[in-house]
Amino acid sequence: MNVKIAELDGRKQELLARIAELTVEAISPEQVSQISGYLDTWENVSFDDKRRVVDLMITTIAATSDSLNITWKI
Repeated sequence: MNVKIAELDGRKQELLARIAELTVEAISPEQVSQISGYLDTWENVSFDDKRRVVDLMITTIAATSDSLNITWKI
């Protein structure tokens, strides 16, 4: 049973990586330009705009007391 769980987890990780690759391809040049503009003036960007940028760049964030794992779209 543990072997099957490990196999399924491996397959899940492969699929998540592929989804991340496809998501990067889906980001438009306009969105990339907008993100780049925000990075130049990040300190002055509103919280909502920062959240939008993070939504475009990050797929998942998994945090525990021991670790932090960020899955990037780019």
